Amino acid sequence: MTTDSLPEPGWYPDPAGGQQLRWWNGTNWSNSTHLPLTAPVPSPLAAPGPLPPQPPTPAAPSAPPGGHHSAVPAFATSEAPPQANRFRVWFTLLFVVLLITAIVVAAMALIYTRNRSLLDVRGIEQQVSAVLSSEGQTSISVRCPESVPVAADNTFECTATDPAGTQSTVIVHQDDDHGNVTWHLGN
Repeated sequence: MTTDSLPEPGWYPDPAGGQQLRWWNGTNWSNSTHLPLTAPVPSPLAAPGPLPPQPPTPAAPSAPPGGHHSAVPAFATSEAPPQANRFRVWFTLLFVVLLITAIVVAAMALIYTRNRSLLDVRGIEQQVSAVLSSEGQTSISVRCPESVPVAADNTFECTATDPAGTQSTVIVHQDDDHGNVTWHLGN
């Protein structure tokens, strides 16, 4: 049998039997099924099986005798069944939402880990400056290295400068790996 003699794509009675309709795509039966809106017409296949369907009998423009209408619903066209399209749209949307969520969570974890692994040097500068300024009755600025990793027993140096430009070394010692420090002026 050639493809020219196959029926048009559409909804037809399921060749496997039962009351449901199955989508015929013009060459093969699909997995899409639904219950008919009205009583089904006889299947275009003589018996269930892998044989291609026979062309369906064209429906008359009006209801046949007995008042029964064709089992092919009004939305049957040569396009894919609507259920399959809705599933693809929802599946794609779900995939995109999950992908964006995973990217945001990974970025937040990276930012949190990076910030947690560096010491708050700006806070240390402000603390040392406040203490030295109150002791000397003058404004002292303090500068520490930009990026100091959090590490217990680590020591680094900052520079304190008074209004006259005189500089002193401030030695900062990390007491633990939680960012707690002690400091003193160097010699």
